[in-house]
Amino acid sequence: MRCCSNTRCGWVWGWLMLMPALTSAGDVEHVHASHADGRYRLEIMMVIDSPVAAVRELMQDLERLHELSDAISESPLLGPAGVTPARRRVVTETCIWFFCFGSIYEERITQYSPDHFEARIDPAHSDYHYGLSVWRTESLDRRRTRIEFICDIEPAFWVPPIIGPWMIKQKMRQETEATINNIERLTRAD
Repeated sequence: MRCCSNTRCGWVWGWLMLMPALTSAGDVEHVHASHADGRYRLEIMMVIDSPVAAVRELMQDLERLHELSDAISESPLLGPAGVTPARRRVVTETCIWFFCFGSIYEERITQYSPDHFEARIDPAHSDYHYGLSVWRTESLDRRRTRIEFICDIEPAFWVPPIIGPWMIKQKMRQETEATINNIERLTRAD
């Protein structure tokens, strides 16, 4: 774990967002955060005002994760392209209220299809004892896409007890709004 004092820090634990910079046509449908036995579970459902093909194309470009979230500074693939399972290194800078830190983790993309992928954190090369994230996309109509994101993580670093599920949920809602903006902007530009 690396401490960070950078004021542009955001909360993600690796996969999503920062504060919104644009007005979004998309919507945050659901955000839930829970904590038990040292593990956090995040569940997010969002609607993106972009066609499913464009959203899936962006999300399938595994090295572009950092473009979806301002909290992620790096997301390069490790090893040659096309190797299965793909491995990715993710570097984040995160702040919730007064608690700021940076984290690094490596993940393996363990399941991969156009509408679904799963990534598992490799604890030997990470600031986490455990991590599993699942992304699903679904077309709602010609111009809108639903993204479901579920993440279970167990940090290998201390998290102050005051940073509980309620505070995480509030931060994730803000960051989900920013991610919607980023995905919509990127799918229009591509």
